[in-house]
Amino acid sequence: VVADLYKDHLVVLTDDIPLKTEQPTKSQSVENEEIHHSGGNKKNIVLLVNHEGLRDISDAENTFLNKMLEACKMSMEDVAIVPGSRKDHNAARLKEVFKPSTMILFGLRAEDIDLPLRFPDFKLQSYNDTVYLQVPDLKMFTENTEESKVLKGKLWTCLKSLFKLN
Repeated sequence: VVADLYKDHLVVLTDDIPLKTEQPTKSQSVENEEIHHSGGNKKNIVLLVNHEGLRDISDAENTFLNKMLEACKMSMEDVAIVPGSRKDHNAARLKEVFKPSTMILFGLRAEDIDLPLRFPDFKLQSYNDTVYLQVPDLKMFTENTEESKVLKGKLWTCLKSLFKLN
């Protein structure tokens, strides 16, 4: 019946009417978009920081990250530092690109990257072959306050457990 209804062409294209090409949707564009980061990611560890871009990471924050990595017997070559604010990234895409065994979220929550779970700061959480650690904003660790010292102590306790350090 359908063949009888459309004996000729369903759509007729002429030179006068240009063929409209479909623009990529936002999700298609995001999937093909490169995720800006620094570091070599040799140990498949992602440090996701709540900043718009890599240039937004202050010298003090950069120094803190380097000291933290050094204490964990690692360097920038071992990790990928990925900037992003809420809803910039999702866990599935980060997992696809970086294949992280560990992801530390500085100033971001699990729901900010579309993880289907919630957990408190400073609690190691395994999900889908990745261990997640959610901690306060990177800036909180660089301040010269008593609260900052307490936060550093909590982070160090988690890092020792996570990376099996003494």
